[in-house]
Amino acid sequence: MAGVTPGKGGQTFDHREFKVPIFDTVAEAMLATGATASAVFVPPAFAADAILEGVEAGWSWSSASRKGFR
Repeated sequence: MAGVTPGKGGQTFDHREFKVPIFDTVAEAMLATGATASAVFVPPAFAADAILEGVEAGWSWSSASRKGFR
C-alpha cells in the first residue's frame, strides 16, 4: 500500500501502527512496492490525468470514485 501526491514523496502517512509511504509519481510507487492496481481518489478536475498517469505507468487494474464526475 502506498500513496501518491506530487511534491510529497519521501513522507509517510502514519495511521496507528502503520506507516504508509508517499511517492511523487505512480511509476515510483509501483517500482518501490510492486503494486499493479490502484484506487484513485482525486477531485474530478484531476481524475483523467491521475488515471492516465497510472495507465502510462503500467497499471493492470484501477478503480476510480465517480462522485462528482461529469
